[in-house]
Amino acid sequence: MLLDIQKLTAENIAEIKYAKRFGYIFGSLAFLFGLPFNFYFMSELNISYKWLIIYNVSITLTSFLIIFLVNRKYNNDLLYNEKIIKKDILKNKRTEVNPKVVGKINLGPYLRSVEQTTRYYFIIGNIEYYVEKKIYNRFGIGEEVELHYALCSKMLLEIKKSC
Repeated sequence: MLLDIQKLTAENIAEIKYAKRFGYIFGSLAFLFGLPFNFYFMSELNISYKWLIIYNVSITLTSFLIIFLVNRKYNNDLLYNEKIIKKDILKNKRTEVNPKVVGKINLGPYLRSVEQTTRYYFIIGNIEYYVEKKIYNRFGIGEEVELHYALCSKMLLEIKKSC
């Protein structure tokens, strides 16, 4: 297994930025769940504005802290702008077919339809990776592949054929 370090591509940067959305969602939810207590404090408890301001500042800081902590590895990836490339052999490939029931109301066996979804996997080393169909068809068993990982978050960015 050979290791190499390269700069992130534009597609890699876009994928890392897309992964940051969970941090923004969790931070926003913390902020939104804290807001209704403002009305409770003002209407029911009649507390002073000083405590209300302290409460609002603490909710805002907590939200920003959640965003920072969840996204810190992704921010470091973007800051360092590097990725790790591991070269390994594709040991095996496999597919998994799962039935998926389509329809909103299950009123009987004749009113629903079943679709099949297929998931594609590579086994590289001792790890199984979920891949898309176009990537699955591009590789054969025994070929040497490059696994591109983000430097800090260790997020798998792409799988390529080794040169």
